[in-house]
Formats: sequence, C-alpha cells, structure tokens
Amino acid sequence: MTENDLKELHFTKIIVPVEESGDEFAYHYYIYPLNDSINLVSSTSDESNQKNWKVSVDYWGEIDNVESVSELISFFKNIKK
Repeated sequence: MTENDLKELHFTKIIVPVEESGDEFAYHYYIYPLNDSINLVSSTSDESNQKNWKVSVDYWGEIDNVESVSELISFFKNIKK
C-alpha cells in the first residue's frame, strides 16, 4: 500500500516534529477513526518508505493492502448508527 492510497482513503496525516520524536528527524503517520473507540493507525514514514505502508487496527493486527483497508472502512460506515 502506498502513502497516496492512505491519502485517497481520507486518512489524517499526523506529523511528529523533531522536538517530540526525540530523534534527529521528524516523521509522520496516518490515522483514520472507524468509530469512537477504534482507529486505523498506519506505520510511520521512517519505516514505510514510499510503497510499504501498513495499517493496524488498534494494534490487533496489520493490513498491507488498500483493498482490505477500504473494505474495512466501508464495513464500519455501514454499521454506524
């Protein structure tokens, strides 16, 4: 999955500046709220490169293809009250 895939799915980019990262470089990741208590959280820019992004479901497990992430988002949209 690419970073652009996450953007197209309307994930929100979270930037972690050098001051907060405790590292010599800033990094970023993406988040998508499925509901009030469950979030999709991507891997970070420093570990993902351009085409190797993964998404975890509140750390239950990782998904590395855009089709599965899209299906999961659709599923949660369909069960919202």
